[in-house]
Amino acid sequence: MGSISPSFRDYIPPQDTSRSQQLRASDTYQWCAYRCAESFMLDWIESWKMLLDAPYMGRGRLGAPVKLMVEAAKKIMSLVSLSELTAMCLPLDADEWRSWINPEIYVFRHGVRLEEQMVISPVFMGAEPDIIDEVSEKGIKIFTEQEAAGLAIMASLDEAMRA
Repeated sequence: MGSISPSFRDYIPPQDTSRSQQLRASDTYQWCAYRCAESFMLDWIESWKMLLDAPYMGRGRLGAPVKLMVEAAKKIMSLVSLSELTAMCLPLDADEWRSWINPEIYVFRHGVRLEEQMVISPVFMGAEPDIIDEVSEKGIKIFTEQEAAGLAIMASLDEAMRA
């Protein structure tokens, strides 16, 4: 058994690998098509699909804040469009609920995908570390352009729009 490196750098693929280049040139649907064609993903997806054939085993009521969950669901339902409501409101034992996952790629396409909606709002962009402290790129700091652009947008808004 090999030792586990404590350096995050050992786990980041080089930018010149085909996968890194493919990711850079893909939208979310293209990236999913590439990744879901790999044998590991094909096997994984097939195992999830086989689980849908098993009887549904729902969550019990003990310990769940049912009243708060119902209130939250009603609030969301009052805020979404009819098409979003249709995508969200399914029978409790629907396969869509049973196959719901939240990966960075679209595996099972159902529900409301928030990344497909354009929203302009404050955003947190985090990476740790956010400055390169070794190798030839030493001193490079990430998100500086995004930070400056965000500050410029906010500065251009009047006080009422910033509220």
